[in-house]
Amino acid sequence: MGAAIEKLISDGELYEPGELQQLQLQGASERLQEQRGAIRALDHRAREAGVETVSSTEDLIPLLFAHSTYKTYPEAFVAQGKWGLMSKWLDTVSACDVASVDVDGVADLDAWIDRLSEAGITIIASSGTTGKHSFITLNEHDLESLCANQAKYWQISPGVDHPEGRPFAYLGPMSAPPLLEARRKVLPPGADVLTEERVRLAEMVALGQVRSAMANGTAAPSDVEAMEARVRERAARLSVDITELAHKVFSRRREPQTIMGMVGMFWRLMEIGKAEGIPDGSFHPGTLVIMNGGLKGLRLPEDYQLQFKTFFGNVSSPKRYGMTELSAEMPMCEALVYHVPVGIIPLILDETGERILEPDPEDRVTGRFAAFNLMVEGHWGGVISGDQVVAARFSGRCDCGRPGPVIEEPIVRYSELSVAGDDKLTCGGTMEQYIRGSIEPE
Repeated sequence: MGAAIEKLISDGELYEPGELQQLQLQGASERLQEQRGAIRALDHRAREAGVETVSSTEDLIPLLFAHSTYKTYPEAFVAQGKWGLMSKWLDTVSACDVASVDVDGVADLDAWIDRLSEAGITIIASSGTTGKHSFITLNEHDLESLCANQAKYWQISPGVDHPEGRPFAYLGPMSAPPLLEARRKVLPPGADVLTEERVRLAEMVALGQVRSAMANGTAAPSDVEAMEARVRERAARLSVDITELAHKVFSRRREPQTIMGMVGMFWRLMEIGKAEGIPDGSFHPGTLVIMNGGLKGLRLPEDYQLQFKTFFGNVSSPKRYGMTELSAEMPMCEALVYHVPVGIIPLILDETGERILEPDPEDRVTGRFAAFNLMVEGHWGGVISGDQVVAARFSGRCDCGRPGPVIEEPIVRYSELSVAGDDKLTCGGTMEQYIRGSIEPE
């Protein structure tokens, strides 16, 4: 770890905006020197752009990976069980030595992830809402940093506290391979979880393949019948699990507790509560409700947030903005904006992702969110997202009194703004061609 990054960790919040940016750029330059020898895609990008050091934010633009970079593997690698080639692909975008891990005998996607985990490489996978998972590598430092930063970031959110021994309910599975180790470190001992049963990515991929075959008319009736049976069985198990966990949550609603999960699971929790006559606003005001992720294709009423607020009542409900590819989160303060930590360099780009947009006289700018996470070691920290955001307070302070920059709501995906439902980010295709070209077929 370079000297600039160590300064940011120790006392970065003490610097004025101009001094902080210089320290951040020094840190980015240190990361470039440390990682370009390990990440082939980064080295290719740096050589192609002629960037040897990072002395300005403009130098970072050609070094940023599109959010789609981490899903540039051919789907045939997974479908046909070519785990050696999957490792070779992941090695091009990872700072970890993925290609050297022996994958002999690996049976499916979950076993591949397990094999890498045994070698000290943690894989984080995106939700795959677009039909394909992103795979990103973290090392032990990154896992420890995620846990430490979560506790630190929560200090920004109003009313957030989880004393030791307080009941904790996680509306999700404990054993999901992409997040298993991270989850074990973050969740408190004794936390109630939706299920201890392992959630298998291989099954999700198989279901996706059948759905694709159904869409193009090539699915065999037996495959469709088997898929429908698996879906029914999983739905039945999930219904039992969420009902049991809901009863635990409701039984202690008059005492402070912490409830964490995805928006969709909170909606199911609320549906169960309403069906069983749980009164609106009956939760203890010291309750902490943490909803992660967006709707991810889930169709809910337009007033779903108001319905949540009515049901849970006067509880603390901190929000965070982040993405799998960035491996970092930005907490919302009492002024209802997301604060960018000092370890992250925010960049607001034009829709194509090619040019930095400057703030207006009111110190606000609307554009595509990109960022460089200086704290991550297991993969390259620079990413261009698919989100349109409004950023502000680059040189001033938030209404909460803390320094900026901040991200305001709403946050919208560019694909949702397009009539065609696509994203006009231009840098993804070139990188995908390079990565695919660097993987020699067996």
